[in-house]
Amino acid sequence: MFMHYNQLCTTQKALVHRKIAVRTKAPQETILKVLTGINPVLKIIDRDVLMMYYMMSKIEQRIQEELRMKNYE
Repeated sequence: MFMHYNQLCTTQKALVHRKIAVRTKAPQETILKVLTGINPVLKIIDRDVLMMYYMMSKIEQRIQEELRMKNYE
């Protein structure tokens, strides 16, 4: 069953953060800010995090935008 990010428990959120961090190499605070803002729909099976491809692309794009904005400050 797919669930929104804000409905996940702390352990599940940590799995999502780790998957995004490995893929994007972004800082944890940026990942948290983006995931909280987007609130993606995810599915967790054992230790695997599943999401739609377009959602991962959207998260990566938003993280890049956040990092660019952070560099300008």
